[in-house]
Amino acid sequence: MHPYDKYQSQITQALSYPDNLRPKRLHEIKDELESLKNREIIMGSLKTIGMIAFMVFFWKFSPTKAGPMPPHHPPSPTDPISSSNGRVIRGLLLAAAAILLYSGGKNYFNFQKFNVLIRMLKRDHNI
Repeated sequence: MHPYDKYQSQITQALSYPDNLRPKRLHEIKDELESLKNREIIMGSLKTIGMIAFMVFFWKFSPTKAGPMPPHHPPSPTDPISSSNGRVIRGLLLAAAAILLYSGGKNYFNFQKFNVLIRMLKRDHNI
């Protein structure tokens, strides 16, 4: 069950509480939603920063020109990254950036849904 649905059902349940308990429970739900909304903002921001970092590394490993032929001796740690390894690294970085973009989008979507519930509580119930 998505947290949005969980909190929507909790709000529905709280509306059936007696008049003296209803505002307290609605305030508790609103406070929980505010903290979840803030968490979604932070996580979405961190994922966006991570995606940007992956893209910077992606461009760093992008081929700008054809390098010299690889030496015929065994590779040493100081040799430049071979083009096949560079392609693998670029592919992994691009995949990681795409995953972070998708995940950050989900955070933004959750943030919007929590915002709708908070606005509804403020508007309809003066919480």
